[in-house]
Amino acid sequence: MKDFGKIAGYNLLFIITYAVLLRLISNHIIVMLFSMLFVIGQVLYNSSKSIVYFKNKDAPLGRSYLLSTFLVLIIGFGACSLPGFN
Repeated sequence: MKDFGKIAGYNLLFIITYAVLLRLISNHIIVMLFSMLFVIGQVLYNSSKSIVYFKNKDAPLGRSYLLSTFLVLIIGFGACSLPGFN
């Protein structure tokens, strides 16, 4: 679980980066849809990494990616629906 902080930090940095960049581009509903696509991609990436690490018998790293997946789901979709998409 020592790797969870690093993995979660990178995921949060990625969420913040694409949320800010997409908000700078436009304030339209299309940006919200692109944000959702980025979140879905990030969730799929973290889930697949988790499965691979569980299959390779590296359970602590697999758990870290699994927890990071849930973190991205909670924070990522919340970031998609922030005010500013009127």
